[in-house]
Amino acid sequence: MDSEQLETANGSGSMNRTWISSRLLRSVALIASIILLSWSFSGSLVIYNKWIFQVCEDDSPDNCRGWGFPFPLVVTCSHMILIFGCLSIAMHVFKVIQKPEVDKQVYWYKLVPYAVLVALDIGLSNVAFVYLEATFVEMCKSSMPAVVMLLSVLSGLEPFSYFQMGLVLLICIGLAISSVGEANFSVVGFITVMAAVFMGSTKLVISQYLIQGAQSNEGKNCNTWCGNG
Repeated sequence: MDSEQLETANGSGSMNRTWISSRLLRSVALIASIILLSWSFSGSLVIYNKWIFQVCEDDSPDNCRGWGFPFPLVVTCSHMILIFGCLSIAMHVFKVIQKPEVDKQVYWYKLVPYAVLVALDIGLSNVAFVYLEATFVEMCKSSMPAVVMLLSVLSGLEPFSYFQMGLVLLICIGLAISSVGEANFSVVGFITVMAAVFMGSTKLVISQYLIQGAQSNEGKNCNTWCGNG
């Protein structure tokens, strides 16, 4: 290979490396932006929900800026209607999303229970804001990974591990300690938010079953939720 061919090869390799580096940087920037937007919207929604449902006491109206809306399930219903409307416009008007073809048996026995769990997760979380502070609600919901891990082990998605069970125990102990120090602790609110955690965790486990069934029909770790069975 002469010097001109060698220089051409080196230049081509340098251009490929530069193209890969710029593409990687764009991907990282896009992912980081999506994560930051997700955190921003999630935190803003929590604060907004707490403002809607916070009831001000008669003796201290100046120290309370809540709206005191007493119907959390109405807010949940409005969320679902808005999502349904946006998706319908995206599918039927702008056609940016293709309408999926779903078998009736799959729809009623797999997708409808999943939708019910989503609605219960959001609804119970909104109800919990009536009884508890927003920070404590989010602290309780941070135990969801532990519940997901426990349900995954019980359902056969994940193998049993003493290390993982130790982590679950530590999270439960931390949640118990934080509950003791909560000034405005409510038993009804705590039960409600933990029920929301359980519904959300069950939703995530079922979604993993559904995704595994969509990717493969072999069903190595799946039960009747997987595939079309």
